[in-house]
Amino acid sequence: MLTSFSVGNLAHVHFAANVFSLPLKTEENPRGIFSEQELWMLMSVIFTAIFFDFEPAKSPPLRKVATKLSTMLGKLIEANVKLVAATSLASTLIDGFRENHNALADYGIHMIRRLVETGLGPYEIAFSQVMPTAIAMVPNQSQVVSRALLLPSRPTLTM
Repeated sequence: MLTSFSVGNLAHVHFAANVFSLPLKTEENPRGIFSEQELWMLMSVIFTAIFFDFEPAKSPPLRKVATKLSTMLGKLIEANVKLVAATSLASTLIDGFRENHNALADYGIHMIRRLVETGLGPYEIAFSQVMPTAIAMVPNQSQVVSRALLLPSRPTLTM
């Protein structure tokens, strides 16, 4: 049975994983690091620690876990940025070994290469550009889909 979680949340995880080359483990990419649910949970924990940390008693443990998760994910993204930043012939060869060959993945690779051209280093690209965008995007979009699915249907106006 499909639920809002299995469709609404995980669709955004796949979108972010394709655009930002996140290490998603799927049947097509068994060498990935995180399952769909793990990556969604990881991003949700970090998002919650940043934007919804309203309970002071629970802040220290939440922030500790979020810091560990963001460091881990950030290092993986940084490694990918270094790989994408490889120049000329090397980048052509490396691109041939990529798991995802689709328009979203191509867009993400192009975006990272453009960020490299601005003079930002791999660390800055990973931790100040790519990761914050992915972390903000996935939980927010998942919430919108969940709310849309839970809203009671309203009658349409006809004339």
